[in-house]
Amino acid sequence: MSDSTGGTVPEADDAETRRSRPRPRRGRLRGLIPASRRRRILIAAVAVLAVTALGVWFVFGRPQAAPTATKQTLTLSATTLKQTVTASGTLEPERRADLTLPAGTVTSVLVAAGDEVTAGETLATIDPAALTIAVSSASADLTAARETLAALRADASASTASVNAASATVQVTQNALTQAKANLASATLTAPFDGVVAEVNIAVGDSTGSSSGSSGGGAAASGGGSQNAMGTGQDASSGSSASVVLISKGAFTVSTSVSSGDVASVKKGLQAVITPSGSATTVYGTVASVGVIASSSTSGSSTFPVTLDVTGTHDELRAGSSVSVEIVTKQLTDVIAVPTQALSSSNAATTVTRLADGQEVATAVTTGDVVGSQTVITDGLAEGDQIVMSGFRVGQGSGAAQSGQGMNGFPGGGGFPAGGFPEGMQPPGGGQGGGGQGRGNR
Repeated sequence: MSDSTGGTVPEADDAETRRSRPRPRRGRLRGLIPASRRRRILIAAVAVLAVTALGVWFVFGRPQAAPTATKQTLTLSATTLKQTVTASGTLEPERRADLTLPAGTVTSVLVAAGDEVTAGETLATIDPAALTIAVSSASADLTAARETLAALRADASASTASVNAASATVQVTQNALTQAKANLASATLTAPFDGVVAEVNIAVGDSTGSSSGSSGGGAAASGGGSQNAMGTGQDASSGSSASVVLISKGAFTVSTSVSSGDVASVKKGLQAVITPSGSATTVYGTVASVGVIASSSTSGSSTFPVTLDVTGTHDELRAGSSVSVEIVTKQLTDVIAVPTQALSSSNAATTVTRLADGQEVATAVTTGDVVGSQTVITDGLAEGDQIVMSGFRVGQGSGAAQSGQGMNGFPGGGGFPAGGFPEGMQPPGGGQGGGGQGRGNR
């Protein structure tokens, strides 16, 4: 359309034209989502942002509580300090005899596992008839050998070689006769010492000396396998091949081993505390021997065998039982000691903080041996003195992670473990300290 001036006048928009005209993109969402839902989405997004911001502030922006200084006062008393090497081992009888009958047929078995016997008591017998014949035959052979040797020596034409051969024959037959007589004497099996029968691997009618299986089979037939003196059932085939096994009663040793790092501190004669498995009762012993050749375990580490002699007689113990062992490698009796962390060093001097008339005083001390976490004080402190150990506790408001070590230098909670103060220490105003009469060291 043209106006009067000759220009073009835009045509008026009708309804159809407006509907066909494309709408702006920013209005598309508003047209598709109702206003109420748009408000809910907006509120949820704001809430998520608020929670995230609060979490970031709680972890990284929250004010940290300042550590709180904490002090612990300890009263000193004379004590005993021990340093030990721990190991596990097995109880063994002090003496063991594997007794075997010579070849023959068992005619009697007079003992059973668990029986107590005395030295010289008869345990079992075999038929001596064959052994008696063997003695007679060996004696005849020896007589003939001696006659042959005498004839050769009387013959001037006999060679030196023949004489020497005859002499050797005499010696062989003499040895055979000695063995035959020993076998005849062994037809009666007797106890070589007082003890307890640990195993019986024969039964009446068994043939001994020719096959170990026959005696085992006989034992199985008569009693279902051998049984040791401690009352533990054991199949004969897995036990000793001896006819009867005898062990000492109430006298034991302990077989154990220590690591290559501990063997240098373990010496013959050191004392040990022995605790049988499943028992609260302890017994004592001494180191009898320390091996010098290492044995390697499956893990590749080296250990050295150690044998302990158990002190005294203990009828309540059982051979073969597992035990735990503490070998005392160092023991200091009636000494004044403080936790090593209580010591401070400055300008070549070692000091502790001592409480004197309510005031904390830096006191110079002379130190001795260190045993575990304790250091012996040889000069500068005496029994009854009080020392102060300083530390700090991290406040509860801190964002730092806590894992039981609440105070620097002390266990979590600010005190000593539930077992109480270290030996020789007591809280202020506490009762008597352990460890004998006090001696002044200052």
